[in-house]
Amino acid sequence: MDYRVEIDDESIHRRLGYLLRATNDLTPLMGSIAGILSNVAKRAFEDERAPDGSGWAKLSAVTIALREKSGHTPISILQRSGHLARSISSQVTPTSVSVGTNVIYAAVQQFGAAKRQFKGVAPWGRIPARPFLGLSDDARDEIRELAVQHILATFGRA
Repeated sequence: MDYRVEIDDESIHRRLGYLLRATNDLTPLMGSIAGILSNVAKRAFEDERAPDGSGWAKLSAVTIALREKSGHTPISILQRSGHLARSISSQVTPTSVSVGTNVIYAAVQQFGAAKRQFKGVAPWGRIPARPFLGLSDDARDEIRELAVQHILATFGRA
């Protein structure tokens, strides 16, 4: 099962469209963008904040008690084992970049979930969204600057 988060930023799309017409292989630029987006996700886990800067919901008392009982301390949000944070990966092509994870529960953490009960499975409580994938304002500015520098370098003006 794959989950996908798309960032729709007209300004970035317009600049990247120009780049596509200006050169045949944007792999180096796409690799740099992948690095920026991967760093945004890494910072989200470190700071316990969404890419837009909003703080993640605190852990519930029940979650804290369960973690303490199982010996998972210190109590960090979305980092009981660290598996989700370590799973962030990227794919780069000459014209695109994809940053995400294949961890099955990632979408629930990214988007949240309402209380559910499945046949034969214990219910879970409401899980608040704690976005870790996305585009920060700083990353958007960095990507724009990279795109401009790439255009200038492509035409020998940098």
